[in-house]
Amino acid sequence: GKELLLELKQQLGNACVFDMIEEGPRKGILWAATLIDASFDVRILVCGGDGSVGWVAHTIYHHALKYINAIPIAILPLGTGNDLARSWGWGASYKHHKIRLAKVLKRVKNAQIAYHYIWKLHVPEFGDGSEGEKSFIMLNYFSCGYDSQIAHAFHEKRRVEPELFSSQTVNKLWYLNLGDRK
Repeated sequence: GKELLLELKQQLGNACVFDMIEEGPRKGILWAATLIDASFDVRILVCGGDGSVGWVAHTIYHHALKYINAIPIAILPLGTGNDLARSWGWGASYKHHKIRLAKVLKRVKNAQIAYHYIWKLHVPEFGDGSEGEKSFIMLNYFSCGYDSQIAHAFHEKRRVEPELFSSQTVNKLWYLNLGDRK
């Protein structure tokens, strides 16, 4: 986390690196949009998993929609499952001691841009007497049932006790544990 953030800042400069944990992705997305308006070639490297990529895509969709096809996203896979990173060709995990960051950044710079569908799901809200609607965007899959219960339990546990989720292996063990409880 912090070591990688420091190395990214050293290689790209402080102005080009945004810590989503500290400030969310909006500031970085709006900065990228400003650079695109000034005719710069912009690429975003999301260091995280499917949730982080989804957060960035959601932010582009809601705060910079006209740039939805203009801001390419690459992934440095640091999440638990990294389904998007695998399916987009960025690999299943990033092993800092085996793959140099400079090599990754060069690959991001030279990568061919491919387009990906973004789904928008509208879900009616009922319950308090008024009708409303929630909408969600999705990049890779939609799930309901048993597996989504486990994913939700994992999300809630990690939200409440983030210190318990320290690595991909530990996170997968949590998934196993939470799945076994259901």
